[in-house]
Amino acid sequence: MNKILAISYSPPMPDLHSGDLRFYSILKILARNHGKVTLVAKDLFEWHQKTPDSTRYKTMLADIGVILHEGDIFSALNSNRFDYIIFEFYYMATEFSDLARRLQPQALSIIDSVDIHFSRLQAKAKLTNSLDDKNEAEKVRTDELNAYQNADIIIAVSEDDKSLLQDLMPDKYIFVLPNVHAIHEIPPRSKREFGRLVFIGGFSFPPNLDAILYFLNEIMPLIRAKTTEVKLSIIGSNIPQKIFDMAATDVDVIGFVPETTSYLQSAYISIAPLRYGGGMKGKVGEALSHGLPVVTTQFGAEGFGLTPGRDLLVAETPDMFAEAVLKLLADSNYYDEISKAGHRFISDNYSTEAMEIRLANFLEKIKEITPIKLPWHKMASYCVQRLLDKHIMWRIKSKQWR
Repeated sequence: MNKILAISYSPPMPDLHSGDLRFYSILKILARNHGKVTLVAKDLFEWHQKTPDSTRYKTMLADIGVILHEGDIFSALNSNRFDYIIFEFYYMATEFSDLARRLQPQALSIIDSVDIHFSRLQAKAKLTNSLDDKNEAEKVRTDELNAYQNADIIIAVSEDDKSLLQDLMPDKYIFVLPNVHAIHEIPPRSKREFGRLVFIGGFSFPPNLDAILYFLNEIMPLIRAKTTEVKLSIIGSNIPQKIFDMAATDVDVIGFVPETTSYLQSAYISIAPLRYGGGMKGKVGEALSHGLPVVTTQFGAEGFGLTPGRDLLVAETPDMFAEAVLKLLADSNYYDEISKAGHRFISDNYSTEAMEIRLANFLEKIKEITPIKLPWHKMASYCVQRLLDKHIMWRIKSKQWR
């Protein structure tokens, strides 16, 4: 039986963020089919303090067979002998990969990129032309690539992300584990509210805030000039007050909802007007899994392998975006074709069953990979630090508390 340790900043909250849903789904499949899975979070205490539903999320992990380690990462690394250590996001590996190498030298170090952060930030800098954004993107690029270079295996969320990283690190083992979606029955078009648009996203993620402001300021006025039948629902966590202030007779700012299925089954079109981003967009895949036609941009469509004009509509300017929405409203036959094609594509490629096959293949392929050995100078510095902590530092700390 494989012993797997997952290291994240906080436990996943799959009903709040698409990245958390993917991470939760991967942990669920690993625990059910491939071994004993332990999750340790860096900031568990603060997460408890800030999350009113923390008990519910802990129960969700227990229900899928994942053990939530209540101690810190050091104690988790000393709690068992692990075969695989999975870091969620590069910055967790930056902070803890050397420690993991020292304490678990036999374990394969795996970074789940979730998305390529520097690529997303480079796209933002190109949009804003801000020197600060450019500098941030360059710093993250350096840190992120260093973390990946020190890992045994990198998980990318899409073939596009894999290609980007493989060009930069041709000798690295990089595997694709994409988003996963439950597949729902397509409701009859008559059950959908004609003209109802829906946007779903967590607003602590800057590209989502930029997207909805872009839509409300530049696209919605163009649609209003052509029809009065369109109404927009904005759904998501952490919606700022300035978005609530933009509510109107045709704009409903709803906020967080415990489930999105009823909205995706009753809306007529999903919009994802993202102007920058990275990885795969959960809002796009989720809408398509309900047979809900999507109008998005190149950033919303990237990573899936979807065909614009067949599986969804892609528009890069406000005029094109408004025209795409109006086309779906005007042509019911075309609407049905887009609905069925997008739903079929997600079902074939991004269902739970598809992920189970991908994960089984992934674990089979990595069996022969040998863990990188920690350089001697890092191991020596660790041993020196342990001796200092054991024989000297505790005396200093005890005096400070007197």
